[in-house]
Amino acid sequence: MPVRVRVKIKSLRGFKAGETVETSSLLNTGYIGASSEIIIPVKLAENLGLWPPPNDIGRINI
Repeated sequence: MPVRVRVKIKSLRGFKAGETVETSSLLNTGYIGASSEIIIPVKLAENLGLWPPPNDIGRINI
């Protein structure tokens, strides 16, 4: 059963490094990935300074 929770996401890279955004997130959706993932809307990525992506990265693993 999916559960919505409030989360704070802090940008560690990009031109707004250190920027924090509070939003809602879905947990326990049954999606299985190879590693932990966070998928965010483009508008949120823009607010965190992660979109458009910097030229020196493709995927960030934390």
